[in-house]
Amino acid sequence: MNHRLLYITHTPWGWIKQRPQFIAEGLDKFFDIDVLYRKSNHAGQGLNTRGNETLRIRGFRHLPFERIPMLPIKPMYTVNRWLWNRMNIRLEDYDYVWVTDPLLWWNVSEGKTPTVIYDCMDDVLEFPYTLKYPKLKQFTEECEQDLVTRADHVFCSSSYLASQLQKRYDTKRHIDIINNAISDDMCAQYATQHATANNASAAEPCIVYIGTISEWFDFPLILRALDRYPTLRVKLYGPIRTSNLPQHERLEFMGAIAHDKVYDAMNSATALVMPFVVNDLIRSVNPVKLYEYILSAKPVAATRYGETLQFADHVTLYSSDDEFYSFIEECVMRPARLDTTAMRDFAKKNTWSARCQQIADIIKH
Repeated sequence: MNHRLLYITHTPWGWIKQRPQFIAEGLDKFFDIDVLYRKSNHAGQGLNTRGNETLRIRGFRHLPFERIPMLPIKPMYTVNRWLWNRMNIRLEDYDYVWVTDPLLWWNVSEGKTPTVIYDCMDDVLEFPYTLKYPKLKQFTEECEQDLVTRADHVFCSSSYLASQLQKRYDTKRHIDIINNAISDDMCAQYATQHATANNASAAEPCIVYIGTISEWFDFPLILRALDRYPTLRVKLYGPIRTSNLPQHERLEFMGAIAHDKVYDAMNSATALVMPFVVNDLIRSVNPVKLYEYILSAKPVAATRYGETLQFADHVTLYSSDDEFYSFIEECVMRPARLDTTAMRDFAKKNTWSARCQQIADIIKH
């Protein structure tokens, strides 16, 4: 019989499919898993992302008390602990508890816990939302320090993120790096469709971005590129998490798409881009989208920083406007010659099933 694992995630299960959903589905091969996810406080958020039908999945409420001025956050968060306790989850029934967010750890940290695993996928203290509420940042940091100290295993999605945790909490504890990856379904989709050739019109070159659209997206660069190249179009697929979106007749916001439609969106592009402003949050990001972009075997451009260097053999990295413009002129405005076999081989070696095998080997060692 597989060991039982309680998988607690901050990502709403019906939100765009991300690391927590992929890992929960992949670990189902090795463990008997119950998934508990924090429900969104926004009505109608995201798309349905059905997972492995053998997973038992339930949502729970977690209220944003940090938004209430003048009230101390910790006493208010006892309400969230009460909401959690109403789920009647018995930790003693599990061999492992997996946590993706320090605030959720606070719900279960009292008393005896089974083997604890902290999967740190982002620098939670650098999110714009966290920075907006100083009392939330302080409370989150306290919870994360306790979690890093008490966890039996700590996984980080990037080396930079692991170093941040070690410096922040003055610890030399071992942290395993589990990079992000590409879905096995997307690799299978490529195998069945055989990836049709670039079908974008040379007269209407189109660059595509797929992912969350937030404060870290470099809109000024994209607008300057649109002004510089009158035939260029830009399509952005993904949920919008920022206000004051720029307007341009050749800049299109396509909305969020289901994960099984991502390959089609990539295949329709002339080239794919990841134009991020590099800040402390982005430095910690091992970008899932680059694995996916590379599978498409289209020209790809991404901001140069530590975590994108590992993709340099298959992706054009840039640090300036001129380098980005060179990419457009060389890879978008005229056909690019790429080593498509090497690109797809790289993607296929970095699947979520491979990552989950790595995780299971560490946990069960």
